[in-house]
Amino acid sequence: MVQASDVPETAAAQTPEVTAAPVETAEETVNYADKSLAELVELFQGLAQDEDRMKKAKEAEAIKSAFYRKLLKEKTDAAIPEDADSSRNPFDAIEEGFKSLYAEFKKERAEFNKQQEQAREENLATKLAIIEDLKNLVERQEDVSATFPAFREIQNRWRAAGPVPAKNYRDVNDTYQFYVEKFYDMVKINRDLRDLDFKKNLDAKVEFCEMAEKLAENENVVEAFRELQKLHEQWKEYGPVAKEHREAIWERFRAATGVINKRYQAYFETQKEKQGENLAAKEQLCARVEEIAEKEVASSNEWNALARQIEEIQQEWRKIGFATKKENHKIYERFRAACDKFFEKKRLFYSGYKDTLSENLAKKEALIAEAEALKTSTEWKKAT
Repeated sequence: MVQASDVPETAAAQTPEVTAAPVETAEETVNYADKSLAELVELFQGLAQDEDRMKKAKEAEAIKSAFYRKLLKEKTDAAIPEDADSSRNPFDAIEEGFKSLYAEFKKERAEFNKQQEQAREENLATKLAIIEDLKNLVERQEDVSATFPAFREIQNRWRAAGPVPAKNYRDVNDTYQFYVEKFYDMVKINRDLRDLDFKKNLDAKVEFCEMAEKLAENENVVEAFRELQKLHEQWKEYGPVAKEHREAIWERFRAATGVINKRYQAYFETQKEKQGENLAAKEQLCARVEEIAEKEVASSNEWNALARQIEEIQQEWRKIGFATKKENHKIYERFRAACDKFFEKKRLFYSGYKDTLSENLAKKEALIAEAEALKTSTEWKKAT
């Protein structure tokens, strides 16, 4: 059986390695912090029924984290102890429902990953067997009428085989390309057939260049970048072109790739700049809430006015986009802490305010009772 180690180190240089610039993948981010527990459960149910759910593990974990943060906060606000039984815990049903949904998703995801890994291992075995067949074909050096159809069949089998484990991809691909080159170099094939194969490869790669150049005009930068990755994978599946065209066709494809990569990088630089502006705006809102939370308030009217200010600031907060990934959670925690501090002080004020009202009411009732007693007393003169 052919192994990647059978190939000389110089073999990889015979076919240029085509790679796009390693830029981090864009992700659509949803702010789950504002969602209710019921909405989060509904979102997770929708995700669990999505045909592409196995590709949404990060989204599932984000919903899970938001759900348990929200659950903990609401339990704390409602003063529900952790060890409370279901009869005293109104959150028990929704928590158990979510646990069941998540457990089912996690189980399905684990099985999916297991199947994917098994499929990749099977694909690896298939591709190694194909390479072995190609190696034998090269070494036989039979008449072209027999070898070229077999070579075509090997190419078709290779393209039909699925992905292999990432750790094996480069070695397996380089080994295959090495023996493809050996086939063209060592097998005595008809010049016209060789040129025809080169022409087919050139035609395909010219088409890839045109597609890449068209992608460079796509206004959706993220979509263009993702489509470019697919073109890179297809490029690798095709063999060499005639030597006089190799450098030119490669430079054309690389140039189109460079344009898309630069636009993609510029897009994320703009996003980072916008996120920086969002962070600055959120820091200002935090400072405003922190200033309000530090005020000493003596009347209910003033508390109500300040509460309205806090609510207006919260509305402003929701209109601002995300901050940088590194700072987004931190600034949100700062804002939430300031809001919590204000509303806790307000709660304590009203708690003391109600106690004062109760004391005053009790005193008034005592005075009224005393006055009524004096009014009905037969010894009113003595009483006065």
